[in-house]
Amino acid sequence: MGTTIPLTGPVRDRLRTYGTAGMTYDQILTLLMDQVDRRTFLEETRRRIARLTDKDLVDLEDIR
Repeated sequence: MGTTIPLTGPVRDRLRTYGTAGMTYDQILTLLMDQVDRRTFLEETRRRIARLTDKDLVDLEDIR
């Protein structure tokens, strides 16, 4: 048995809409957290790319 998390009816109903038939709340929450983790990773990667300057980059021809 897992942990009980109290939810209001509207929150429970909203959470249910994020899943598909047969999914547990645990599976739905895992799916949502994975999406947030992926989004955070992509946002940080985009920020880092935006900060790059020409001096940070190497021409592919120079790698050989």
